[in-house]
Amino acid sequence: MIATRRYEGLNVVLVVPSWFRRILGGTLILLNASICYGEEARSVSTARQMIADSTQPASERIADTVELIRGETLRCVALPATTPLKQLEAQWKRIAKIDLLVNDLSNAPRYQLVRFQFALALIEQGKQLYRTPVAATARKQRMLMAREKLRTALFMLKDVDEEFAKRVPGPSSKPTDSDDDASLSITAITALRTNLELYLAKAYRWQALCYPAESADWYNSLGLAQEQLATLAGVPDSSPLKKQVLSEKAICEQIMKQRFGYEPRISPTLPILEPLAVAPEKVDVRAAEPTSSAGDRSGRQSEAHRAEEVAARLSSSPETRRDAYLHWSHIEARSPGGSPRWQRARKARIDLLEKLGEQGRADKLQKLTEVLYPETTAANRK
Repeated sequence: MIATRRYEGLNVVLVVPSWFRRILGGTLILLNASICYGEEARSVSTARQMIADSTQPASERIADTVELIRGETLRCVALPATTPLKQLEAQWKRIAKIDLLVNDLSNAPRYQLVRFQFALALIEQGKQLYRTPVAATARKQRMLMAREKLRTALFMLKDVDEEFAKRVPGPSSKPTDSDDDASLSITAITALRTNLELYLAKAYRWQALCYPAESADWYNSLGLAQEQLATLAGVPDSSPLKKQVLSEKAICEQIMKQRFGYEPRISPTLPILEPLAVAPEKVDVRAAEPTSSAGDRSGRQSEAHRAEEVAARLSSSPETRRDAYLHWSHIEARSPGGSPRWQRARKARIDLLEKLGEQGRADKLQKLTEVLYPETTAANRK
């Protein structure tokens, strides 16, 4: 690179070596990346502080914890394939520490959602280790690490399923489909357990890919995946989950037929449910009930519309603003995160907190919304 400068009538030619230009450019890129990372780290730190605030409702803290685990996992998955292992491990440790923020809620009805989401994060970490290209000498160690991640995820999913099973009444019990915001309804638990069974099959399949092809462990893991999928044979054709089950079954059969381990060239983002459409999948009770027909969907949509009308009517009167806040919280809890209805409910809650004189809580809720849904928040500002 040659640069010309003029000083008091003299032309001065500066010769800058290409290696120096590359170093300078790389330094600027790293500096810019560190600044962006610093801002992102501060935002996440703010979210952690708000989640750890024990004065907030338990259901809100747990929902925000699930969102934060998913957001951090997405950032980890987005890292380049050449990212050093130490950097990946540092990110994984950050994710592992998130659930410590709600340790005081370990007995809360919805706490198992945090463990469910963390298990999905472990599956993504195992997949990331499998996909990362490394030298043949380091490949064996990576596969050992990936299998450990997947083994832990499998153990956690089974444990969560057992906890869910305890809340489903037996044949002699009287079912109670509670709408309490702090609890999980029987319908939601049943739908979550169905999703959980699919994730068990996926985890077994990825575990198989991390073993040497045609080894005993390879066959055993694939067999467990297929057994798990067999339990989902009764999923109705109208359920969005059906497509995922058939896709996973086809993948397992293809791997078994080819008799070698490989990463199937089938999209991992086929829709299960609307909130679960983007990998890593998000545990979301709010849309867990599978759809059955167009009439049912329109009925639920009209019911949701009526609920918004009631909440808006209560919001207009100072005497009923507390009731309105509870209504909007209920609507938000039953809407997919980031959806238009969810955004309306979140905005209404923030506005009502301000009108009720609770500016501190309103500011915290606004900041947390900006951290968890930056793109949505920016679009609303425009």
